[in-house]
Amino acid sequence: MPEPIRVVKEFSRILKPGGILLLTAPQRSGLHQAPYHYYGGYTMYWYKKFLPEAGFEIVNIEPNGGFFKHYGEAGQQFVGMLFPSEGPRKWWRWALGPIYLCMKLFALLQGITCHYLDRLDKEKGMTVGYHVKAIRK
Repeated sequence: MPEPIRVVKEFSRILKPGGILLLTAPQRSGLHQAPYHYYGGYTMYWYKKFLPEAGFEIVNIEPNGGFFKHYGEAGQQFVGMLFPSEGPRKWWRWALGPIYLCMKLFALLQGITCHYLDRLDKEKGMTVGYHVKAIRK
């Protein structure tokens, strides 16, 4: 959304008092939602500032994973960037087949391992995003 604050205000306008708003948006660094990446991500501070200003009471802001989930997704992205399915390097998958398969398997195992390791990150300061529940006042 090019103007997410206006969107939140519109949600407030169309929801009746007591209506529930559920939001989720990316937080991880790097470009995402291209070509509609107008913000670096929606932090918990973004929600805490703009939702109340739009007439919402925040019920819950829950991180969508922590560092390890973030790291696991980056590993998957690494293999995808090194061995793209489209473009001039797409032939790398065939030419370097065994290397591609080993890296793909490693990234898969890394993702699964990171999923379980993520519970070790208690702060969740580096998250993939947030799930937010708010009620229209």
